[in-house]
Amino acid sequence: LDVADIVHTELLADLNKDMVEIYSTQYRKPVALSRKLRTLHKQMLAEKAKAKQATELGVAELDLPGAPAPTIPDAPSVLVDDWSLDLPELAPINRRVSNRKSRSRSKASGSTKFQLRRSVHGSKAQKKELRPLHWNKISDKVVDKTAFAMAAPQVDLFEQLLEGTDEIDNLFANSARPTSDPMIHKVKSAGVLETKRQMNFEIMLSMFPDELQSIFDAIENLDPFKKRLSDDQVQILDNQPLSNEEMKLAFQFSGGDEEFKELSHGEQFAILVARNAGFPMMVKATAVLRSYRETVTELEEDARVLRRAVREIKSSESLRRFIAVVLSVGNFLNEGTRKGDAQGFRLEALPKLADIRSKDKNLSLLHYIIQVAKQKDARAIDFVQEFVNLKPAMRKSKEDLGGAVNILEKDIETTRNVVEQILSQAGQSLDSLEARAPTTKDPEPTAAGLLFVNAESTAAKASTAVKDAIGDFEDLAGFLGENSKRTKIDDMFGVLLSFCKLVERCIGELEERSAASSSKKKKSRS
Repeated sequence: LDVADIVHTELLADLNKDMVEIYSTQYRKPVALSRKLRTLHKQMLAEKAKAKQATELGVAELDLPGAPAPTIPDAPSVLVDDWSLDLPELAPINRRVSNRKSRSRSKASGSTKFQLRRSVHGSKAQKKELRPLHWNKISDKVVDKTAFAMAAPQVDLFEQLLEGTDEIDNLFANSARPTSDPMIHKVKSAGVLETKRQMNFEIMLSMFPDELQSIFDAIENLDPFKKRLSDDQVQILDNQPLSNEEMKLAFQFSGGDEEFKELSHGEQFAILVARNAGFPMMVKATAVLRSYRETVTELEEDARVLRRAVREIKSSESLRRFIAVVLSVGNFLNEGTRKGDAQGFRLEALPKLADIRSKDKNLSLLHYIIQVAKQKDARAIDFVQEFVNLKPAMRKSKEDLGGAVNILEKDIETTRNVVEQILSQAGQSLDSLEARAPTTKDPEPTAAGLLFVNAESTAAKASTAVKDAIGDFEDLAGFLGENSKRTKIDDMFGVLLSFCKLVERCIGELEERSAASSSKKKKSRS
């Protein structure tokens, strides 16, 4: 039955769209009933029960605006949960009618009114707002063919059990929502930060339990002993810089102390940053001294893997023997053409050897070259097992490695300027510091200087290692006949890696054919 067959159209238009489907054993169809209508009826029954203090609750009629109130004789009562719907005798409906059509039919007749009654035992207070379960509903058109249709009686039983207890209400009731956003604790704004940025800064500052000024005090000497700021806190500050426009607006704030205190923490922080021009550079320097080891370790590992891959290829005797066979066979095939009499070829031609098939389609040119190479020198195909660093060396491009080195060098230079300024205020200089680890006995400026000396030395070694590895790769590219400056790491190594896989596959196919041929010969002899 459609909802408009139960509830009058004028009331339905004002109801919540969240509908509850109740299974009707009388008509074997789902009956749609508004949850808001059920709540209103519960309240009405509770009020009448208190007023009359009756021991037996009769039929409670729900007046629907604009509709007459005739009683419907001999209407069958369908009990679902503890609700009873007094419905007229209707033939079973084969399909659900849309709400729009049903409303039109109700308005035309002007006589649709039904009585709802609830049994005495089910009278309860208004239902609490519960936490929703987010799921995707199955369409009404297909649900009759699923296990859910067969489980409808059990669903009704469980609903009756849930209606008789407050346990689920108490367990899964929604918490009261605050009337205002707790993250913006002040109502006034200086117009320095937009609402979204203000929220971002409030979230960031929630990681700092102390007063805002303590952040600036901690960063003053770069906190070399990590006593006041953790690594995560420093990283958060470094990842949330103010834009030039925000710095300009914050610098223009001219309010007094009382007006400043009424601003949100986010705008207070922005104004303090604008008043301390060196703060962003100090944050960057502190972050560099905390994280340079990880950056250096990653760069050194990338450089190490790249140099290993270059060394494997450049020192491979089997690869040189194999490309010699390829060059000989290629010149034989191209004899008399403009592609013949070649002294070398580009690496991109290697995977194409598998695309050239014999007349009977049983062999490729790569199969044939492998056979010739093995006959001439069995070690000519060993290179497929030698290149173990090709794949990991493809992780980083020359651009990635070079960019990482440039960023590290720029950060080290920024840190040097900050450290020199801090040491100058303390009457010291970097040149006067020896290369050693700081101790707790050292003053903070001295400790920061010692940390920087170690960071600068370590970063310089990593930068040199990466640049040398890139230089070795460019030499290898020229050694293999490629453009040393334009050739990319992933392009050249990708071609070699895919070619090695093709060679391995062809070797396996040739071995299978050889084994099958030997077996056939043995059978023929026997």
